Amino acid sequence: MLDFEQEWKWYDKTTSNPSRCSSKSVCKVFHSHRIEISHMIIDVIENKYQEIRKNEGNLRCKNRESVTAACLFYTYQELGEIRTVDYIRNLFNLKRKDMFYGIDRYMKTFPESNYIDITPEKLLPWMMKLIEVDTSHYKQILFITRYLANTSKLLERSNPQSVAACIIYFYLCLNKDIRVKKTMFAKKSKISTNTINNMLKKL
Repeated sequence: MLDFEQEWKWYDKTTSNPSRCSSKSVCKVFHSHRIEISHMIIDVIENKYQEIRKNEGNLRCKNRESVTAACLFYTYQELGEIRTVDYIRNLFNLKRKDMFYGIDRYMKTFPESNYIDITPEKLLPWMMKLIEVDTSHYKQILFITRYLANTSKLLERSNPQSVAACIIYFYLCLNKDIRVKKTMFAKKSKISTNTINNMLKKL
């Protein structure tokens, strides 16, 4: 049973010992990186983390962070909130090899989990939320995304997060009722203006 009610005391940036998290291994990792996340997700990740510990033994320092990051990556998938590996990796300031160390340990404990193919289409809901685009535009943006799928080698090879963000920006540029500055858009989407410019030429 999942409790979706908010619990405001679980995370407090001003203290080094959050009340709800003090006894949880993964909470210390999230707190050290100042990652704010709901206590419901924390509980799911903690359960996964403890299962991995049963197989791997005690996890310390980077190994603990890597496994926690992998648990977050797959928990988001289970909730239908798709995120890219690089996005999760950057949250924890991990190197690629460290991130895939965590994923490897996760898969050994949960072999039934699939590493899903992350596409721009799957990232649209998250990117629209990140960029603060109203969901009423989703169907039109989705139409453009599907229309452009497999039409360009650049789009196929590019980071799905970059493609999703640039398609949204492309749509906003076509919509005369919405004004958006490229620099502000780049900041919100965490995509460089150069990437946006190069992608727009292809779009």
